[in-house]
Amino acid sequence: KGWEDERYWLFYTLYGRIGYDCTCGQFAWQKQMRKRLGDVAGPAMELIQTASKVIPFVTGFHFPEHPQLWYWPELSTGAALFAENNHHPDFKKENDTYQNALACDEGLFYSVTDYVKANGCTDGRYTPYQAAAWLDALAGRIESLLKKTESIKGSWEWRGIVLDAGMLLELARFHQMKVLAALGLSIWQEREDASYLQDAVRKMEKAQKHWKKLSEMGEAYHSDLLFGAGVNCFRRGSWKDYLPEIARDLAMLEKLAKTHAKGIDKALEHQVRKEPLVIQDHLPHRHQAGENLLVSVSCAEDLPLVMRYRHTNQLEGKFKRLPMMRTADGYLCIPYPGVGSFDLFRSAGRKRGWTYLPGHYGQGGGNALSADPYRLIFEGYTKNYIKT
Repeated sequence: KGWEDERYWLFYTLYGRIGYDCTCGQFAWQKQMRKRLGDVAGPAMELIQTASKVIPFVTGFHFPEHPQLWYWPELSTGAALFAENNHHPDFKKENDTYQNALACDEGLFYSVTDYVKANGCTDGRYTPYQAAAWLDALAGRIESLLKKTESIKGSWEWRGIVLDAGMLLELARFHQMKVLAALGLSIWQEREDASYLQDAVRKMEKAQKHWKKLSEMGEAYHSDLLFGAGVNCFRRGSWKDYLPEIARDLAMLEKLAKTHAKGIDKALEHQVRKEPLVIQDHLPHRHQAGENLLVSVSCAEDLPLVMRYRHTNQLEGKFKRLPMMRTADGYLCIPYPGVGSFDLFRSAGRKRGWTYLPGHYGQGGGNALSADPYRLIFEGYTKNYIKT
């Protein structure tokens, strides 16, 4: 047995070491891993590294409540499909729904509703289909690692790592299914097209099963967990508290499908490019403010290319967009000092056109998740970075 706070020693170590020196070698924490976990230190670190991608990715594409300390993604359904079903009092008060929730990074991701409203005329952001595909791939990798370690009998700390990885697996599967169920419902709500309601029901049934499994695993924790502080803090409880919300959502979804989708049943599937798109950008590390900034990009395929850019100041709002010129050596443009992510369109702005970005989805190849979705250029000597 150990104290609850002891479980976070690795977070504190990484935060302190890398925060102080980003070039710090892995020996700084690997030594502690071996000391605490012995022979299972390697499998433990691999599990932690993989499962730890779930929460950052979920919050990246789905962030129903700001500020960040009000959203508890580890213990949240991301809002109900129907606002009146919300268990979370803030979500109910604000009439929040899963499909209307914005992404934390709106420069990279569509909300479900905004994607449906785009009606195929996408602007380069990642879609709910891509988010579901990533979650599927990520959950598959966690599942594979857990199967490899089934026979390992370790300490309380090892068992805690395995438990958390298993719970994050179920959370990833839950959102993988729910984002597609929300998509089918949103298509009905925005277009009165009931074609996908039947499949939305099936997806929500699977989401419910994953949340039930998550709730069962969560019984290893205290039945009344607390997130935040204060006398009137309502961010508390356990995963099982959200089961009625999910059941009500499913019942209402089934009623809609039964009423409006008789004899209509289309699958919520979308072709997502799996082969890597090779993009190489040639960007300077530093740029002098007030001078033209030359940006060049090489791409293995002949596709129209648009650059999005802005300073790292969030108050500047949406990214600026600038078409790039095709040259013998690649693509070229001279933007207002600053650079952004690169959107490639096979049929720019038209329906059924492929869309790629070099960040999460493109550069890593297939469904790989990249930790570096933007490029940064240091501007002048003002310590003002430009987001790329």
